[in-house]
Amino acid sequence: MIQNLNSAEPPQTPIIFIHGNNSGGKCNVGWETWYSTQYVSAMEKILTGHYRGYQFGLKSNEEIAWNCDIYTELMSMPDKKRIYNFSYYHPDGEEGVISLSEDSVKVYVYFDNNNIKRVSLPFMPDYPPSNYHHIEWWPRYLPQDGDLTYYYSYSYQYRYNWKKGKYAKRLAEFIDKVLQATGAQKVDIVAHSMGGLVARVAIKNYGCSSKVRKLLMIGTPNHNIDYPDWLEELF
Repeated sequence: MIQNLNSAEPPQTPIIFIHGNNSGGKCNVGWETWYSTQYVSAMEKILTGHYRGYQFGLKSNEEIAWNCDIYTELMSMPDKKRIYNFSYYHPDGEEGVISLSEDSVKVYVYFDNNNIKRVSLPFMPDYPPSNYHHIEWWPRYLPQDGDLTYYYSYSYQYRYNWKKGKYAKRLAEFIDKVLQATGAQKVDIVAHSMGGLVARVAIKNYGCSSKVRKLLMIGTPNHNIDYPDWLEELF
């Protein structure tokens, strides 16, 4: 007997919608990408049209999950056909970075004879210094001059943002919440613009390769125009 593939029911997989880059880095701005009062988004069409029985997931307080962030707790669902609208920004608007991985290196901070602040990195001959003021943890890879530099950068803003928030890590943690709430084995992701890069990093560097069935990217800059090798190194 030959199975009619056109009539086969597709896998019951939760869908996570994630936004692209937004000025200000606010969760509420990101959520509006897929749940807007000004236009009807793809997510809203799926819901209002009752496509294949998909419904919103619910948060632990029984609110619909159209505005989820890293702190959102989800309610257990009776089925897997659930939709979630997630923002990888911090609810307080703190800046962050897409992030490569959790890899970091120990940096020793000390002051030289002129009382100027210096750092000792793993590739330096004086690592670790005999006398140091304090220890910091820096990301292993940092963008510098359009490229990625190993173990090295004086980009304070990047290091600061890296410590404040790693977008891909937040997405990976939310994927785990969705899997637990729905009992599903995998999720589908619909990502706009930079959200596609966040999802790719979550898949490669945060253990989500076996947790994502499909990734649909809309307008994602997978090949950077100015520095084509930079993004390839990133992923």
